[in-house]
Amino acid sequence: MVHEESAGGVVFIDDKVVILQRRSNSNWILPKGHVEEGETDKEAAVREVYEETHLNATPVCKVGETRYQFTINSCKKIDKRVQYYLMVSKTKKVKTEVYFSFYLVVSPKKALKLLTFPQDKDVLRNAWKKWEEYKKTDQSSNE
Repeated sequence: MVHEESAGGVVFIDDKVVILQRRSNSNWILPKGHVEEGETDKEAAVREVYEETHLNATPVCKVGETRYQFTINSCKKIDKRVQYYLMVSKTKKVKTEVYFSFYLVVSPKKALKLLTFPQDKDVLRNAWKKWEEYKKTDQSSNE
């Protein structure tokens, strides 16, 4: 079995979240990808979010981790860990990579209904809670 490390983001644009639909299997997911050699989880999350959405997003805090296993070509088994960050996008125009058929910028409530995997939903719930806390502290620092 091969172990893979990945990182990604629950990206907020105003009060909405970015989710992606994978072209190969129609799954709705959060942006994420491989951690490259010499890269931290946080650096990988920023890079992967940019590569998959073209959004310039800033990480705020960790919001969860998922682990799962899958098989490629019925022989290569992968054990994957994904570290997620709450991220705030400085830009609003999404442009996806070719691996995705659609993207949505929707309320967290709607995203919870659309995301394919229960672990992603758990990460989003935690990120949503942290987002609400972040907005309160961010607004108080601007006053």
